[in-house]
Amino acid sequence: MPNTISVHLRTLRAIYNRAIKEKAVSENLYPFKNFKIKIHSTEKRAIQKEDIDKIMEADLSERPDLVLPRDLFLFSFYMRGMSFVDIAYLNVGDIHGDRLTYERRKTKQKFSIRITDRAREVILKYNDLKVKKSYIFPILMRKGQEYLDYRNAMRLMNKKLKDLGDLAELDEPLTTYTTRHSWATIAKRMGVATAVISEGLGHDSEETTQIYLDSFENDVLDDANEMITG
Repeated sequence: MPNTISVHLRTLRAIYNRAIKEKAVSENLYPFKNFKIKIHSTEKRAIQKEDIDKIMEADLSERPDLVLPRDLFLFSFYMRGMSFVDIAYLNVGDIHGDRLTYERRKTKQKFSIRITDRAREVILKYNDLKVKKSYIFPILMRKGQEYLDYRNAMRLMNKKLKDLGDLAELDEPLTTYTTRHSWATIAKRMGVATAVISEGLGHDSEETTQIYLDSFENDVLDDANEMITG
């Protein structure tokens, strides 16, 4: 919640700065002159690429109830950590050739993401794409009860993801937020610039992105120090 408030305050500050620049408001009325917008550190939720592989390879023959949660989890990861609410509301009409175009429900930002081969496999597993107005995934099942269906599905999803993480013998618990943090952190470890990661997540600043980025493990830093210092 505090970081969400920070995002809204920074947006308001940017609007105010532009208004001052365009002489639409007096600089004397600037409310942020002696006010610092803080971003709070959040609990790290990222897992490593090897953990993603463990999830993909987990044997679910005795837990068929975990198949859909795993597919949605992996789809989110394939699509730059797409949030669960956006996945729930995805419509067949959002697919344009090899791209998925949608509006993020939290920020109203427009996204256009190339559908990877693995992401397309997940889509086609649940939808033949013949009905343009249908939801892609079986999450929102009742007309007029979409929000309630989403909330119930998210609670169930997090419960099932915990079971999936235990089955895959992961050290970190899985939640619907894990893919977003993991996509950003794995990108960082692969040398992708923070500015690119920030744009991929739809953040308005790299400062916001930083709260998603996990720290490099101590052994990685220790190995780097050994290499640097000889």
